Amino acid sequence: MVGAVAVGVSGLILPGVEVKTFLGALEAAALIAVFNAIAPPLVAALRLPLTLVLGFLAVLIVDALVLMLVSDLAPNDFKVDSFGWALRRGHGSSRVRCRALRKACRLIVRADAELVVANEARDVGQPASHGS
Repeated sequence: MVGAVAVGVSGLILPGVEVKTFLGALEAAALIAVFNAIAPPLVAALRLPLTLVLGFLAVLIVDALVLMLVSDLAPNDFKVDSFGWALRRGHGSSRVRCRALRKACRLIVRADAELVVANEARDVGQPASHGS
């Protein structure tokens, strides 16, 4: 009902909006509510892949710019000929970092599992304490 009044008032105030009847304002308010319920989640779902791709590209570009900066600051020790080569090297280091992170996670999980097994083996021979 409030939406219909708002649509009606906007028809009175704005010259480009025309509302002929209160029933028309009610219908318009109902349709606006339906579309407002559907559109934001749909836009968010469509925006997510684009955000991921743009974020990945931004990281690659920042990595390449850092490599170019280091090349300029220490040209005797580290040299990158062009932004293209820096971008390729940045992409390669991103892949290496992902592999290293995966390997580190596997090592942590394996060490945690071995610790659990060792604690269970140690506890097997001990009597259970009943909280004295």
